[in-house]
Amino acid sequence: MFLQFIDIAKAFNRVWIDGLLYKMHKLKVSRKLILFLQSYLKGRSFVVRVEKDLSTPRTTEAGVVQGSRLGPHCFNIFINDTCQMPDTELCLFADDTAIMSSGKNADTTPSSIIT
Repeated sequence: MFLQFIDIAKAFNRVWIDGLLYKMHKLKVSRKLILFLQSYLKGRSFVVRVEKDLSTPRTTEAGVVQGSRLGPHCFNIFINDTCQMPDTELCLFADDTAIMSSGKNADTTPSSIIT
């Protein structure tokens, strides 16, 4: 048995929004919900505050909202089609992934692990 835990750095910030919406379409999510999420995710902007000073507004090009109820669900949809291997199981929750592999020929040496 081989077990590998992965935490993707800045995972929520890296979600390709158009790709997420396409994957939702392929999963037959209702058009109304896809349009709602599109309006929620696209065209967002942010400012940074340091003490009393605010930066100029910047728009986001990618990502889902961290700390929101929808963020982990959107991320899971985005990575849900990660390829499967024989005798391997993925356990996903948001940006935390556990890869479990078993089999008599499983090579678990560090050189066989893809990072």
